[in-house]
Amino acid sequence: MFLKKNSSFILCFLLLSAGVILQYFLISIFYGLGTKHNSRKRKEILVSKHVLPTCIIRNSKYNITSFSNQEKNKTNDYMFSNITVAFFEDIRRSWPYGTIFRAPEKIRYCNCSAFNVTVATEKLVQNLGRYDIIFVPQDVGCYKISNLTWNKLGQQKRNKSTQRWIYASFEGVYKIMPQFPDKPYNKDAYDWSFTYHSESDFPMPYGYYKQIEKGLFVGGGMDSILKRKTKLISWMSTWNDCEWPRKRFVDELGRYLPIHRYGGRTGMRCPRSGTVCEMKMKKYKFYLALENSCCSEYITEKFWRTLTWDIVPVVVGAPKSDYLRFAPPGSFIYANDFSSVKGLAEYLLELDSNDELYVRYLQWKVAGKAVLNYPDLNDKPAKTRVPPDTFFYSCASVCRVVTTYQENRQYKRNYEHNMTENFDPYVSWWGGSCRKCTHLISWENTSKCDH
Repeated sequence: MFLKKNSSFILCFLLLSAGVILQYFLISIFYGLGTKHNSRKRKEILVSKHVLPTCIIRNSKYNITSFSNQEKNKTNDYMFSNITVAFFEDIRRSWPYGTIFRAPEKIRYCNCSAFNVTVATEKLVQNLGRYDIIFVPQDVGCYKISNLTWNKLGQQKRNKSTQRWIYASFEGVYKIMPQFPDKPYNKDAYDWSFTYHSESDFPMPYGYYKQIEKGLFVGGGMDSILKRKTKLISWMSTWNDCEWPRKRFVDELGRYLPIHRYGGRTGMRCPRSGTVCEMKMKKYKFYLALENSCCSEYITEKFWRTLTWDIVPVVVGAPKSDYLRFAPPGSFIYANDFSSVKGLAEYLLELDSNDELYVRYLQWKVAGKAVLNYPDLNDKPAKTRVPPDTFFYSCASVCRVVTTYQENRQYKRNYEHNMTENFDPYVSWWGGSCRKCTHLISWENTSKCDH
């Protein structure tokens, strides 16, 4: 009886429900929100590289991001392009960035303007064929990929010619040379590179010099710097395995002038979080910015942070031509310019006794500033931090690669795209660029040394 009296109502309700479900299903297909959002049928979209990407962490499936009217006009009626990115972490044995940011979630989503990007932490070799872009991190926390694995990966790459493999490293090349693929796998293991070197497809240096119209120090600025310079020279050391005997160099220099040492088992404490260490270091006139290896353009945060702290760095590292090309003019002392450690010490003591000579190494601040890409650590626990934009793990860096991938994805892996043909880790500007660091000390028994 109830059904007969209310049959019209029930019929209308069922039709309405079916219409809502159908509408949602059609919208889901159109915007890539459905359960089959991994479909490879995507519409090509080219977008401006200047749009700032943001990282969105979600537990749900893709969400549509609201666009302003101006952005809608730019994208017109284009669909979002769904791109899948993986960080291959099967080779990871430890997480070396724990003091900077937490390990990324297993699945996260990056909003790269008109691109919806799924970013996965992938540990299974057999799953890598699912992705458009694969980052292969290379750091001290990674194992070397075996030849057997490269054989498996090679077959997957041949099956998906639009896939791109990214060699990604923020480490000095000397540290990660043991992870290089064996020959002949090195020739076609990676498509692009993401490193600190300017020759990389996606360069991200540790820092850079920026000229500005009005410098940071005018008038009495230099006087205020000199007033707080109450100590001579310092050195901070934490790593115990490197290419050359830095501790021996510091010991030899210490015969001629007092050097305050921080870090390690014997040095004074200087916490890297907060501003405690910065306040201590700013009292020194000089800092020994000794890189752990001497390879092309390997100019790390040791150097750039020293400049931001108004200290004159004494450097051993990359070729002098690299420092002249990237560093602020007249900002550093190149140790290998001297014929002996004693000659270097005498010059430092001369600058210490003559303020007019010393401030010449700070004059660059009148017309520019040093920018540090390496993140400053603060008191915030690392477990609450996300990857800084300058790290390849960040959404900003992922979006940078995705934009280039989208502009070049119509090219198959015959390397006709406008990037470098491929990346061989043994290339002259990377794995082939390291050299003997200094002539100033003996190199006998140099298997271990201090960082």
